[in-house]
Formats: sequence, structure tokens, C-alpha cells
Amino acid sequence: MDIKFFLNKYIVEDVKSYEEASSLEKIGVKLVESISSGSPIDSDIALDFVNRVEVWKAMGISERIFGVGKTTAEQAVKAITNAIKANSKKEQITSFHSLIGFGISIDKTYRTHKAKVASAAVRFLFPKAWGVVDWRSGAISQCMIDNNFDIDKAIISAKKTKRSDWVLLYKHIDADRAIEINNRYSQIGRRFDVPNNADVDIFLFGVSLDIWPISSKSAKKRLQGDRQKLCLKDSKPFGSA
Repeated sequence: MDIKFFLNKYIVEDVKSYEEASSLEKIGVKLVESISSGSPIDSDIALDFVNRVEVWKAMGISERIFGVGKTTAEQAVKAITNAIKANSKKEQITSFHSLIGFGISIDKTYRTHKAKVASAAVRFLFPKAWGVVDWRSGAISQCMIDNNFDIDKAIISAKKTKRSDWVLLYKHIDADRAIEINNRYSQIGRRFDVPNNADVDIFLFGVSLDIWPISSKSAKKRLQGDRQKLCLKDSKPFGSA
């Protein structure tokens, strides 16, 4: 099996998610172009962008969505602008910690901000430098590095550890760890001639699906969601702060 097989596996597994990701990436390109050229970004577009990113990262599961209906357009513009003008990767991702649902609260156990959702925001603004981070991509990227980029050996290695143990290992990912994981993405990308970390993340997610498939009908329904029902500009708040 090669990288194209696993890239396609992700796309086939959740077509809606892939299509939404493609749409968000196009919006991200325009946002970066606007700020980089000194032009202001439209506040409605900015708010729509962060809302859709949060819904996409939550896989349409309402219990995981906290910022939609609470985040203001002004807050969205500020977070996006600060990320695009940032001088480091850490500044890029932490710019989104100012938004509800993007790691605004400090985790009481680890005493740092969670960066999983924020990683999705920077992934759509800077797809070359960033991919989304979660337990799946963390686990597979670790096994890929440990097994000298051999996909088959990485799969065997990943299977030796229980799924629940991988989930626990990557339960908390802060900005520093998100950068560390994306550094792995870059190494893997260079090995397989994949220039964008965002695409490396898709590949890794596809590998994870081969090991830990989303098998139940209820899980698949939640994953794919009906994102139209959750959206966006006039939506009510979901979850809690």
C-alpha cells in the first residue's frame, strides 16, 4: 500500500468533510492574500470561517461545538489577522486561543491551552506549514518516524498499542506539542514528496482509519453530520463555554 491509497481512503470515508475542507482552504487563501496585501478582511467572512472550522473539526457533533453563536465577527477578524501577521508558528496557532471553542480556557490538569481546534484554523490558512493534530495523526506520525517511514511497519507498530492508550497519550495537545507533531508531518512529507502538511495529515488519518475504522452506523452518522443544520451566521450557541 502506498500514500495515494490512504489519501483516497480519507476522501472516500467522508466525502462531505473533504469537500468542506477544500472550501475552507480556498477561503483561507483569500484571507491570507487580503491581510498580506494590507487590505481588511470582511467581518462576515471571518466569522463564517471560524464557525465553519469549529464545526468541521467537531465533525458536526453539537456536543463538541462551543463557539458558534458566541464568537463575534470582531473577535474572528482579530484572531485571523493576528495569526496571519504572526512571526512564528506558535504565534499563529495561539492567536486562535482568544476564541471560544479554540482553546480559550487553560486546561486545569496540564495548565496549557488545548490546540486541537486551533490547529484546524491554521491548517486552512497555512496548509503548507500546518496539518490538523489529534490522537490519530499523532499516533501514526509517531509510528512512521519510529519505523523509518515504512508504512507497513508503522501500521504493525501502531496495532501493538491499544486504541484507548493512543487516545490517552494524545488527549491533551497544546501549541508546543502541535508544532512538534507538525514537524513530524514535514519529515514525512519530505520523504514522500508531499509538500503540504495538510495533505500529510490526510494521509495519516487515512492510515488510522485502516487500523481503527469508524465502523458503527451511529458513529459514521455523527462523523459526517448534517453541517447545514448547524450553520452558521444565525445559529444559536451549542454546548457550554
